[in-house]
Amino acid sequence: MEKVVGVYTTVAPAGQKSQALDWKSIEMLQDKIGLNLIILGCPEAAHLAEIVPKAKSNPEKLMNDKALQVSAEATETMKLVIKEAHSRNIKVWFVFGGFAEMWKDEEMMNRDIYGNIVKPSTPEVWEAYSWCPNKPYYRELLKLLATYSSKKYDVDGWTFTHMRFSPIGLSPWHFFSCACKDCARKANQLGYDFDKMISGLNTFIENLKSLSSNDVSNWIDARPSFFDILQFIGNSDQVVNWINFRSESIFSMFEELYSSIKSVRSDIKVGQDIFPPSFSLLSGHRYKEFSKKADFLSPLLSHPMLFTMLGFAELTKLIRSWNSNIKESELLILLHHVFGYSHLNLPTSISQYATPLPMPSSDYEHPYIDLAKVVATEVRKAKLLVGGSTQVYPVVAAHRQISAQGAYNRTKSVIVDALSEGIIFQFGELPGPPKNIEAISKILK
Repeated sequence: MEKVVGVYTTVAPAGQKSQALDWKSIEMLQDKIGLNLIILGCPEAAHLAEIVPKAKSNPEKLMNDKALQVSAEATETMKLVIKEAHSRNIKVWFVFGGFAEMWKDEEMMNRDIYGNIVKPSTPEVWEAYSWCPNKPYYRELLKLLATYSSKKYDVDGWTFTHMRFSPIGLSPWHFFSCACKDCARKANQLGYDFDKMISGLNTFIENLKSLSSNDVSNWIDARPSFFDILQFIGNSDQVVNWINFRSESIFSMFEELYSSIKSVRSDIKVGQDIFPPSFSLLSGHRYKEFSKKADFLSPLLSHPMLFTMLGFAELTKLIRSWNSNIKESELLILLHHVFGYSHLNLPTSISQYATPLPMPSSDYEHPYIDLAKVVATEVRKAKLLVGGSTQVYPVVAAHRQISAQGAYNRTKSVIVDALSEGIIFQFGELPGPPKNIEAISKILK
């Protein structure tokens, strides 16, 4: 089976048909790395910000080009791009989403168990908000957009993004959301006792607040797992219920999208990017669940700092705000054990995590952390969790903020070390840095 080698890209504004895509760069990538897939934004979702408020009454009324603000030129341009790609033996997938890292809309934003909107801990890294995944009209809108576009274009696949909760690297309070009225309703529909879960989470937080320096020191030698800590902190049954409820909220949305698109054309591939395994349960993703349904999964490893490493720093800050007697270095070491990272010899001070960050965070080479090894760790876990039942195409960044050696190492960890069935690159502007492309080509060609 031919490996999937894809890239995220964009189409020029409508009316610039001759420049609709940088085909010279596409040709070069075909030659150098065997590119056979391009992923484009869906035109019908381009004005989501304006559409969402109008969807509250009747989303079906919005399913026309005028309401979606899609011009005839934009439609024609996209159709021509897809046709041209197919003539070059390149498949085209659409992408849109979702719930995590959206814009500020108080009605849509996640609420924590105390009723507060969850705000980014470090807005200078990424000032974005999570949206509740259980707003009925928004879920219906996403399904309608996907089916409308699948009927309109000869697209080969869909990969959904941001269909999850935001990472604890943006704020640990993301794990304690969403607890709005719509989530309470959904939880009870799914058979969970929402009030009991909230009570259990309250106890969990209060026990975390009482965590002592002595507790942390004693636990380090035991090299505990996540579930060891759950038992120690207490109310593990309700915390596990909370994890399961959040995961069901996210997965049920994917199931609805999958079924809606397949009802249009069964041959369209449907999958999505999925959170790095070590932290996936905290963001509402259970690999085994997705692997039984999705045509493919794309472990999201293009942001290895934000989605993994900064979680250690933010958790440490929060816990030490409750008990400053806990040593920063010891708490970081303990967290490395809990999330399966003790083998990487990671920094034991927040200052070494929080080096000046380019925007968006994590798409760079870190002076104290080998991010290629982080990618390798997560790809191996992803492959083991999926177990061969679903195609795995990890998403990897290889643009100008990453060195040629870094791009090579990340690609090698995916294709050679983990034997993934493909890889999807984020290059920034096409065709990507020449040195990076040359380095990657040694693996892919």
